[in-house]
Amino acid sequence: MLGGELDTDVDDWVVLTVDGLRLAFQLADDFAPPTWPSGERPQQFHLDMTVDDVDAVEQNVLALGAGKHAIQPGEDAGDRFRVYLDPAGHPFASAGTDGPPAPQLQTRRPRVQPTASEQRQQRIVQPGG
Repeated sequence: MLGGELDTDVDDWVVLTVDGLRLAFQLADDFAPPTWPSGERPQQFHLDMTVDDVDAVEQNVLALGAGKHAIQPGEDAGDRFRVYLDPAGHPFASAGTDGPPAPQLQTRRPRVQPTASEQRQQRIVQPGG
């Protein structure tokens, strides 16, 4: 779907380079697919890709082994946006250039704990302190 070149392909690591951008994927032991859109098991990463012909892309995506997700946001309104699951269960989407932008379905859940970066910043001792 993206094209590109497979730069690295070892047992637990794959690197795909597309137009100079590197996408790296690592095997996760005990992987369980995300439960989108409920968020019970959150997505690790999600790609929305803008394409010229959503119908042609869908044929290619399905031929490569992806499945069409049961939930299709905007389908009833005729939006040119499709959600798929790769063979491992990761959701990804395509949006047609002739349609509206990808819908914003989920708001971020409030964080109850600081991120790792925030925790590191909190540990920094300020000068004179």
